[in-house]
Amino acid sequence: MVRRAGTLLIFAALAVALVVPIWLGGRHAVFPSFALPAPAYLSILALVLFGWAMRALKQWLLIERLGLTVGAWRNFAISLAVDFAFVATPGGVGGYAAGIWYVRGIGGSYAQATAISAADQVLDL
Repeated sequence: MVRRAGTLLIFAALAVALVVPIWLGGRHAVFPSFALPAPAYLSILALVLFGWAMRALKQWLLIERLGLTVGAWRNFAISLAVDFAFVATPGGVGGYAAGIWYVRGIGGSYAQATAISAADQVLDL
């Protein structure tokens, strides 16, 4: 029962996220984006995937520099989880917590996890 309610809430949130901007006048920005040619969408997708890969590489270099080891796919998953935590929380606060949590999960100390999280932000700056 709870699982069904969670799925229903996800679909409701997606519907609201699509309908409300259009309802508030955003149709002038949303509908023209459907007219983009397929190569434009593929280019955008390629750039997103490239950005994700480069962020994972940066994180892997920071993790390896501190003497920790992590597999490529796990590192990619950690990188995406941290990135989405920044996006999904107010002010991006969840990204810092997620970064520290996941580096602790691969065997890093609090000091190493905090250093990686701080260096990641400084390099983004």
